[in-house]
Amino acid sequence: MSRENTTISFVKYQGAGNDFICIDDRDLSFVPFETQTQIEDLCRRALGIGADGLILLRNDDQHQLRMVYYNSDGAPSSFCGNGSRCFIHFAHRLGLLNLGEELTFIANDGVHTGKLQSTDLVQVSMLVSAELKHL
Repeated sequence: MSRENTTISFVKYQGAGNDFICIDDRDLSFVPFETQTQIEDLCRRALGIGADGLILLRNDDQHQLRMVYYNSDGAPSSFCGNGSRCFIHFAHRLGLLNLGEELTFIANDGVHTGKLQSTDLVQVSMLVSAELKHL
């Protein structure tokens, strides 16, 4: 099957001014298209769908879900706070998470938890790295 004849289902999300292409990839059907050029083309505003990033929702052996995030240039990234909020809402939309239920998911930077408090309020844990400098 050629790429030109393939349909990829997606949902477009917006979180705090950033927009994302979200794909349910639990069946790994996006893998043949998971190249930097292809992702950049999808995120390109003038010719593609247009987005600040692409998020793949995948299964994970050790956590409830895996969030795979790509920047708009197609490069993989460790994590995106606004994107993770959309990811949690997307999981709820797919019936993988109930309102008020905590979700544990992994991203490239580690394990996070989140919860859809209401249909428009999402809570996410963020890993914070701080470097202390002596004056």
